[in-house]
Amino acid sequence: MLDDSNNFIEEELIKIAVNALENNNGYVHFVNSEAPNSILSTMFDININ
Repeated sequence: MLDDSNNFIEEELIKIAVNALENNNGYVHFVNSEAPNSILSTMFDININ
């Protein structure tokens, strides 16, 4: 997981994702089993197995 020093970056990424969802602009990339190497799973160290 991101440590405390990266909270600002994490919050900004969340804001970007929420904004994209609200505007339905098609740029949101969801992490799922079909995209195991997605940037979000890498950045947030998400275990998708």
